[in-house]
Amino acid sequence: MICSSCNPEEKTMTQPYNTSDSKVVILALAGNPNVGKSTLFNVLTGETAHVANWPGVTVAVKEGRLTHHEKEIIVVDLPGTYSLSAEAPDAAEAIAREFVAKHKPDVLVVLVDATALERTMYLPIMALEMTPRVIIAVNMMDVAEKRAIHIDIDALSRELGIPVVGISALREEGIGVLLDRVLDVAEGRECRKKPLKVDYGPLEPYIARLEGLIKKRDY
Repeated sequence: MICSSCNPEEKTMTQPYNTSDSKVVILALAGNPNVGKSTLFNVLTGETAHVANWPGVTVAVKEGRLTHHEKEIIVVDLPGTYSLSAEAPDAAEAIAREFVAKHKPDVLVVLVDATALERTMYLPIMALEMTPRVIIAVNMMDVAEKRAIHIDIDALSRELGIPVVGISALREEGIGVLLDRVLDVAEGRECRKKPLKVDYGPLEPYIARLEGLIKKRDY
């Protein structure tokens, strides 16, 4: 539906994406601010990118399309966020969480910064608690190499049980491999069977209690 008060290129999204269409893969991009997510989005979508407005929120979401190995992929650029917590007061975080929880993309690619891996790994762990269909894209690998920072991509992938791909969005390196992994996850060839279960120690009984309440109230 086109909103008459919006720009001609803008559209209002009122319904969840139809992810049941096996011909189309829904790919969501998530990441902290300044990790190169917008650069990757532009590389993937080019001139197909446009702005989608969500009803009731002020943060715009960009989307675009591409074809890889004859498979159409819709790419949704979620707002930059540090968290996917349900308690997050920030509109950007709320939009990112809502999309993952309710619209259930076929694949969620979470970008992290190769030069600040420990600081940016919090978000993909939170994403893995929500969905097993996660790929970690370690961006700025070229910068990390110049700084003599070594990241064992394969070890990280084995530890988390998901695809991890080293890329440089700015140089457009590793993009083909990333898209190959996107199709692998979307088609069920390479992903976790279940979301990640993180042991929060003494907090576990309280978490279990809250989960029970959430299920009863159908949140």
